[in-house]
Amino acid sequence: MEYWFSEEQTPNVKLSIRVDRQLYSGKSEFQRIDVFDSPEFGRFLTLDGYMMLTEKDEFIYHEMITHVPMAVHPAVKQVLVIGAGDGGVIRELTRYPEIEHIDLVEIDELVVEVCRKYLPKTACRLDDPRVSIHYEDGVRFVRSCEDKYDLIIVDSTDPFGPGEGLFTREFYGSCFKALHEDGIMVNQHESPFYPEDAVACQRAHKRIVESFPISRVYQAHIPTYAAGYWLFGFASKKYHPIDDFDRSKWLKLHLKTKYYTVRLHTGAFFLPAFLEEMLEEVAGDAVLTTRRRFPDANVQLDLSEDILFLPMEPMLIKQVIVNLLENAIRHSGDREHIQLHLFRQDDWAVVEVRDRGRGISPEVSRAVQSGRQLTDNLSGDSSRGMGIGLSVCQSIIKAHDGFFAAGNDPEGGAVFRFGLPMEEIKDE
Repeated sequence: MEYWFSEEQTPNVKLSIRVDRQLYSGKSEFQRIDVFDSPEFGRFLTLDGYMMLTEKDEFIYHEMITHVPMAVHPAVKQVLVIGAGDGGVIRELTRYPEIEHIDLVEIDELVVEVCRKYLPKTACRLDDPRVSIHYEDGVRFVRSCEDKYDLIIVDSTDPFGPGEGLFTREFYGSCFKALHEDGIMVNQHESPFYPEDAVACQRAHKRIVESFPISRVYQAHIPTYAAGYWLFGFASKKYHPIDDFDRSKWLKLHLKTKYYTVRLHTGAFFLPAFLEEMLEEVAGDAVLTTRRRFPDANVQLDLSEDILFLPMEPMLIKQVIVNLLENAIRHSGDREHIQLHLFRQDDWAVVEVRDRGRGISPEVSRAVQSGRQLTDNLSGDSSRGMGIGLSVCQSIIKAHDGFFAAGNDPEGGAVFRFGLPMEEIKDE
């Protein structure tokens, strides 16, 4: 009789691995802990039935959460690791001789004991003299720290159960305070592929952006994690993950890795279009569409990097943008200075179309500013080759809880602007 372990990733998707035997099963005051042995992935650890790591692919996760920040920060000496009771992050960190001290904070002592015994390849460096293990709540621990660490790695489990507190705005604010003035924090962002996980990813990213001046998302492919696709968050007080990446310095360390490379480092931050809600792709498509229709028009695109998620169908966004660009080209008298800007403003993703032409009429300006629905004679409609028309644009944006505005720039020309909430979820 065959024995299989199955993890339900969604109500409609399961990851199943054939198991030779179960090596351990126990329950701490926090969670159930199981260790299995499998022919394909070797030994693997689960907590409350969720896959944490396997011997075959754990190196991907631990290398990417560790070496990315280590290759950016020029002088990491003091490190805080929260979670990581399996020891994988510690194993990778202790390969750096310049690190002087590592505080490992793990809430569940039994996880460490089990991993020491059954997963020695992962937990092999927990006894390094530079490592101090603290068995306590990570949220409480970091709350008492100030200006203490160069690097914080949050190797949490999931945004529920014992690790739930490691995904809050208060926690990220405490991490910011605990870092030196040039410190870096890295955490896992879950998988963006399935809707429920994507919400957790949105929430984490939003809260980190609110706490750190530099915040970027990067990716790795891990077969046994949800959808085989995983995200990490890079948050920094000073260093940019690509601009300040010291390729030659890291190579001089001669560290042998199985997944991380200096080429992969840069590539990991170039996210696929679906992850960015296709915003960049949509904006680019809108510009290309406009240029095909008006080959003599000069349309410039400026896209911010910190817009990730929008509660709106991408094609609708494209329709609205194309209409605004065509409106500017047809009616401004200016085809040389058409500008499309996409940027973040507080909790809004803002799209702005500018020109240097004759401006808009007082009637249109008053109607838009008052929030009054534009009439066909004011909006310019499809019968005049204006796509879906400004009035329809206005309705689409309002239907998605956004705002629509228009006016004249004091230096000349018209400005059309709409904003959409960065996400639909609300903080508790």
